[in-house]
Amino acid sequence: MNINEFNYALPKELIAQTPLPVRSDARLMVLDRKNQTLTHRHIHDLPKILTPNDVLVFNETKVFPARMKGFIQPSSGSLYQHANENAKKKGPFACAAGLNVEILLHREITPNTWECLVKPGKRFSVGATIMFEKNLTATVENIQSDGSRILIFSKSGPELQSLIDQIGETPLPPYIHQPGNLFTQEYQTVYAKKRG
Repeated sequence: MNINEFNYALPKELIAQTPLPVRSDARLMVLDRKNQTLTHRHIHDLPKILTPNDVLVFNETKVFPARMKGFIQPSSGSLYQHANENAKKKGPFACAAGLNVEILLHREITPNTWECLVKPGKRFSVGATIMFEKNLTATVENIQSDGSRILIFSKSGPELQSLIDQIGETPLPPYIHQPGNLFTQEYQTVYAKKRG
């Protein structure tokens, strides 16, 4: 399969940067395979479009702020001192140049253990400690064959979930140019149930 066959041009002016206040006013592209036609409708037209033989698949995933920024804890003298001096100059959570890292929570394994996508990967060696705001830390337990990391957090269960909600950002697609933390609720589906 050549994945380039799925590429298409999408003008920037057609990419909505914010959700519509009335969700049913969102545009809907309808492809009629039988008649080989394509029409532009709206979500509120669905009852007129669907037939008794159609199947609807609902994504019940509840969006949460799964992107977290932190820094790798320096391991020795001068680097640690530089990190502290930098933090004093730039604020309570500034860190030394080159130590900034980012994780994307991918799959919860236990109440304090997550499989994560990480950036930049070379900094996430086994045993490395990542420091986040609110005195939350995580330690790299394992490196998976696909490059993801298994992280064990210093907090667990509802306490960890609460900290993630406070610290994290909603992971938005790269074509959305708004801060993720503004859109956690707007990106929920009306039937979102399962955090994931």
